[in-house]
Amino acid sequence: MISGINQKLVGVRQINFDQYPATPPFDPDKKYAEYDFEILSTTNNVYDSVRSVFLDLQLDWKNRDTKNWNPFKEIISPGDKVVIKPNLVLDAADQDAITTHASVIRPIVDYSWKALQGRGVIVICDAPLVEADFDKIVLKNGLKQMVKIMNERGCKIILADIRTRKTRKINDVVVAEKIDPEKDQDAVVIDLKEMSFLDEDVVKQNRLSYGAYRRDMMKGFHRKGKHLYKVSRMVLSADVVISIPKLKTHKKAGITCCLKNLVGINVDKNYLPHFTSGPANLGGDEFPPIAFWRFPALFIFKTARLLLLGHWRRYMARLISSCAGLLNRFKFMIDEESPSGKAETAQRVYQLVTGTDYGGSWSGNETIWRMILDLNRIFLFADSKGNILSKQQRKAFYVVDGFISGVKNGPLTPHVIRPGIVAAGFNAAVVDRAMLELVGIDANKIPLYREAFTMKNDWLHGNSALQIKLNGRSVDPSHTEPLALLLEPKYWHFARDGIQS
Repeated sequence: MISGINQKLVGVRQINFDQYPATPPFDPDKKYAEYDFEILSTTNNVYDSVRSVFLDLQLDWKNRDTKNWNPFKEIISPGDKVVIKPNLVLDAADQDAITTHASVIRPIVDYSWKALQGRGVIVICDAPLVEADFDKIVLKNGLKQMVKIMNERGCKIILADIRTRKTRKINDVVVAEKIDPEKDQDAVVIDLKEMSFLDEDVVKQNRLSYGAYRRDMMKGFHRKGKHLYKVSRMVLSADVVISIPKLKTHKKAGITCCLKNLVGINVDKNYLPHFTSGPANLGGDEFPPIAFWRFPALFIFKTARLLLLGHWRRYMARLISSCAGLLNRFKFMIDEESPSGKAETAQRVYQLVTGTDYGGSWSGNETIWRMILDLNRIFLFADSKGNILSKQQRKAFYVVDGFISGVKNGPLTPHVIRPGIVAAGFNAAVVDRAMLELVGIDANKIPLYREAFTMKNDWLHGNSALQIKLNGRSVDPSHTEPLALLLEPKYWHFARDGIQS
């Protein structure tokens, strides 16, 4: 544990919020005593909110409001390699509700560079979805331009897409795939073996699935006694990692926050089980129990999909994509979970066969939390060669971007709300728990947090009692009005399964 750091404390700020500042590099609109750059911004309440959270955590408290204030001095030393890990999952219409905005990253860059004292490097990196266009993401959220300008001002920042595998989708069908040999060679394959949560006897390792059609690959990566993940060496070689998740609902995990954001250190999605194939009454957790009369249709559907879009994808993908495109022109049914109100062809077929639209997106998913906690163990305890050690291998800090959030059908097709929230702390599980308690959700009813806070997983939370500062004042969540509509049950996908306080 770092001296002078309160692992129990989470700082939270909430402001009335409309939109992120529009002009890179998102300079502050006030002259702070410690600020070293020229001020160009006219309005930027994001910068001030992030800075205020650092003050709430009493970082470098004795030097506050002086030129020497250096909030990251306890975690960043001159010459360090600092990795900033935002959430850049996908380029989409509702970009601000899906990805970490560059204006939230900007003050973290400033204070990281101040702590480095001009010696060292800052790397901003992530592994978005395989079909995502990284260049479009960083262009739309202002990150590309921000990095360019800050480098011109004398910072040393690298912006990197760390994915080794990318795909091209048309009409939600993968029609092409590409592996980057240079990035693939630089990745580290880590075997958690019996240490993996996926190795427990209750798990059916031969039925683990990502939702794509390369089940043969998943079986090679995960079986009893063997559980492989492919992780970026860029992250594993860091001295400090600052994770900046976008706060939003997630249909499979319940919520995306600090724990879930570390899925983005894995550079090939084929290593990531998201559910166990099949309905609950056949031992899976892909969806709840289904009627027995649906079993034959389900078997035929899954077999055809595996053959056509798995083994025979090279020959059939474009034909199937074209057919799906034609069918997508019809509005098959009203989908209340989607902002567009439209169910696409693949979703509609899935609904007809199973009688549900879950696909692992329900409270009975007992697979995804195992994968998430596996990656958090790797993040904390794996060295640069992939060895899992008993001592934490890098310093970590977490800042949550909840200024604009995606709810209900998150994370990819959300309803957009504007809670105006930013939070920060030194323990991922504790920060996540603070967010859940402040919005009135029982964390024990979400499988990820039910498991994260057990005694056997004290390596993750350190048995830390939660302390929260909200807008600079210590609060008791049980006696505090919910922060916003962020996870109010009517906005939360899982509410229909009874996961609400």
